[in-house]
Amino acid sequence: MPLVDVGAGVQVYVQERGEGKPILFIHGWPLSGEPWYRQLEGLSNEHRVLAIDLPGFGRSPPLEGQVTIKGLATAVRDLFDTMDIDDAFPIGWSMGGGVVMSYCANFGSHRLRAVGIVDDVAMLLPGDDWVHGVDTPWSMDDLDEWRARFYDDPEGIARDVATAEFRYPERHADSIELIVTESAKADPRSAVESAEDVFPFDFRPTLKDIDVPALLLYGEISNMTMPKTGPYMRDAIPEATLILFAESGHNPHLEEPERFNQVVGDFAKSV
Repeated sequence: MPLVDVGAGVQVYVQERGEGKPILFIHGWPLSGEPWYRQLEGLSNEHRVLAIDLPGFGRSPPLEGQVTIKGLATAVRDLFDTMDIDDAFPIGWSMGGGVVMSYCANFGSHRLRAVGIVDDVAMLLPGDDWVHGVDTPWSMDDLDEWRARFYDDPEGIARDVATAEFRYPERHADSIELIVTESAKADPRSAVESAEDVFPFDFRPTLKDIDVPALLLYGEISNMTMPKTGPYMRDAIPEATLILFAESGHNPHLEEPERFNQVVGDFAKSV
């Protein structure tokens, strides 16, 4: 599929396969839709499967003006409206999970039948009631490093982050190279500004307002979330199902793709 014009001068690149009720996969930072290739292949026999390159990432031109998570979520909403997609099931991984949470916070259940979040934290930076090393693994130092390194060494930071994300990185050399390659395609301003916006964001107050079924997919050995993250999200969202992947770190869709696809496919049919 070529670039889709979703209005207000915004264009997004979308891959699409299969027929049926739609599942939209939303990538993490600073990637593209390409790491969802196993889902595009494995789920398209029974579902309409789409993978978006968010504005400023992959093959999608950047947004004009400041890049925010709300702006990225708005592009997803406008894609649904432009393509007249109803009963959508968006699944966001990492930063893409933040896009899903922002979508629900700003647009409710507009055109949605369910949502999915893959290994993401509702608040990245610690606060008075959100403890570093307990509630979140992240700190301002991590953001400062990403900001400083991305302009000068995007390949290096992508390789370091990707290697740390896998439970068994030696088994996933091809996936790491794919992540590095796709990260290099990101518009630097979009990558940095989106990270600057999502790091201090607190989605916790709005989780209770998610009024569609939610599928939560978390790696048991992830060092990008905490052991309590999945259970916290399950308890905070009214109708949530938590699935843990024992052999996965941050990337269960790449580390355990067959089981991941089975879980997503079964949940999609159930809603």
